[in-house]
Amino acid sequence: MQRSPKTIASGFMDYLNPKGINTVNSVTDELDLLSGLIRNLRLTSYFKNPHFTDSIKEEWLIKICKSIKASDETVKVMLALLKINQLGSLNKVVSSLKELRLNKYGIGQGEVTTVSPLSADQRKEVVELIKKMSGFKEAIVAEKTNPNIIGGIILSSGDKLYDATIKRQLKNLLKIVS
Repeated sequence: MQRSPKTIASGFMDYLNPKGINTVNSVTDELDLLSGLIRNLRLTSYFKNPHFTDSIKEEWLIKICKSIKASDETVKVMLALLKINQLGSLNKVVSSLKELRLNKYGIGQGEVTTVSPLSADQRKEVVELIKKMSGFKEAIVAEKTNPNIIGGIILSSGDKLYDATIKRQLKNLLKIVS
């Protein structure tokens, strides 16, 4: 029976949690890096290929982990994913692990989209807004830039979205005028 990425991530969280938040954070970050590396190098198909033995796949995986100086805990997690044939789900497992980590440690997560990168002061304000939107005492904010919004800001956290862009305001104005 195939396990969902969320179930797999939950098992990894149970394994990592007793080791502390720093281990959870570093392993999650390393898994995220490895996910991008494996995806960018298009290595997933090699790990799924039945012509390569499990020992060869393990060697490759260990070399990839060593190339980023991954911790022993991260290597163990990656080998476990290989063993249950879930390396193809690594990106989804990482997303689920991030979500579990945020919920476990009371950290809100949000995203901000602006025309240009935020200044340090703006970033602090956005973190405070995400804290309020998510209801958590701490927040992690992913930043995106999009020149198509013309100006303003889009904030999202969970199922909440705040769109204060010039583009949105112009659309609303057009609705009123027409």
